[in-house]
Amino acid sequence: MLDVFGPYQASEIAGLLKIFPIRENITFEFRADADNIFNRTTRNDPVTDLSSPQFGKILNTSGQRRFQFSGRIRF
Repeated sequence: MLDVFGPYQASEIAGLLKIFPIRENITFEFRADADNIFNRTTRNDPVTDLSSPQFGKILNTSGQRRFQFSGRIRF
């Protein structure tokens, strides 16, 4: 099997956390995480099957922006 690496892939990850006090010993935490915040398209690895007419071509892309939100009550 051939070892072939695709093009360079850049992706940025960021996260924010805000803590809201509710009472003396109770807080609410809100968290937002983002993957690929600049929404860069990355190309997948090329086809390595020698018998394929698509050999050496990059057929797919990936890397859409993704967000995740979460909340937590701590007491």
